[in-house]
Amino acid sequence: MVTLHRLALGLALLLLGPRAHAHGSVQGLGDFMGGFLHPLFEPAHIVALLSLLLLMAQRGMRASNPTLLSLAAATATGLTAATMGFSVPTDTALLVAAALTGLAVVAARPLPHSLHPLLAAGIGLGIGLGSNPESLQGASRYAALAGTWLGACLYPISGATLLEECKRPWVTVLIRVVGSWMVAASVLVLALQAVGPASTQDGGAVTLPMRR
Repeated sequence: MVTLHRLALGLALLLLGPRAHAHGSVQGLGDFMGGFLHPLFEPAHIVALLSLLLLMAQRGMRASNPTLLSLAAATATGLTAATMGFSVPTDTALLVAAALTGLAVVAARPLPHSLHPLLAAGIGLGIGLGSNPESLQGASRYAALAGTWLGACLYPISGATLLEECKRPWVTVLIRVVGSWMVAASVLVLALQAVGPASTQDGGAVTLPMRR
């Protein structure tokens, strides 16, 4: 059986690996669909959205309406700012948000009503600011941005709804377990980044200290 620390390490290595930039069209899919799939090509975006998805499923979709509105508004704000030249790397901020959201999932305790929308706003803003399609112009650019906004909103909605509809006792446990994976992977990557690029990468390959 694969242990928790091995799964967390695998996720961390994926996050540290070379990023698959999807800031333009995905060949054969068009601008809108390229933008729609963009969050799935960015590991930090996936982890953040998955953590938020788990939190929404745990709380319930009806109670998560403010969280969804916050995510939609913040993502739109970030995308708008990115088109105005405020595009910045947001992977670290998204990993922090993913870790905090994952901790909320693992705790499975009632939280202040404003905390969930705040976490969603941070994730949405980070995704928006980090999703500027630099290679596109004009109508193609706006089509890609619209696709990214829709994808960032639709993925957590559909996933959380599916989990909520699976009314099985083991689903509750699964949500907390996957939440712990998100926390472990995010924290591990942040720790490796804090050590510095020289100790985490060597010619693009991840290196780990060897035991003696």
